[in-house]
Amino acid sequence: RLEDAAQEVPEIRELMDSALSDPALQLSAASLQGKGEADKLQLLFGMTLFFVIYTIMFSLVRIVDEKRTGTWNRMILSPVRKWQMYLGHLSFSFLIGFSQIALIFLLFRYAFGFEMGDRFWLLLAIAACYTFSIVALGLMIISLIAKPQQLSAVIPIVATGMAMVGGAFWPIELVTNEILLTVSKVLPITYGLEALTSVAVYGNGLQSVAKPLVMLLGFGGLCTAIGIRLLEWRSVS
Repeated sequence: RLEDAAQEVPEIRELMDSALSDPALQLSAASLQGKGEADKLQLLFGMTLFFVIYTIMFSLVRIVDEKRTGTWNRMILSPVRKWQMYLGHLSFSFLIGFSQIALIFLLFRYAFGFEMGDRFWLLLAIAACYTFSIVALGLMIISLIAKPQQLSAVIPIVATGMAMVGGAFWPIELVTNEILLTVSKVLPITYGLEALTSVAVYGNGLQSVAKPLVMLLGFGGLCTAIGIRLLEWRSVS
């Protein structure tokens, strides 16, 4: 046996004492607790960003309704400018979505004791950029929809698909399919989760999340331009 051999050979005893005094792998309750906190935050952020997609996109159904009933065309003939009409609808959807995210973060931080780091203001800034990108995506989607009933069928598909590929249901690191990983690079939920996790779990600052924020803003700007252009084209045709 190893213990008997150690009694006979001093070198083996020295190796055993060295291994016991300085083990290669150390586990502590603190490290396991930290991992648990990271998993809880991953789930919290993922579910929050997932459900806010429904809130924002369903709030934009009013535009489809107004176009279908002719209210949109009558408003164009009124003194209200067209950019004011878009700004009113998009601002309402933005405030609804951002308020939902901010309320959830505040509730889980102060009521349920979730540790989200020292840069809570940065989490809210990330939430604002993500909300803008989802509002823009919703605008582009409704520009392709003719009836509110169609939107009710499209929204669950888009929201669930984005959440599954973007890492809301499970960490994106678990995905090995190259096609899904490529698709995730163009989804706003991927960058929103990446930025939120970087700040809340790893304590990074604005410089570390600059790229995800730029991607969210760029995605939102592109979708806004495409959505407005399609809405105007369909109105003319």
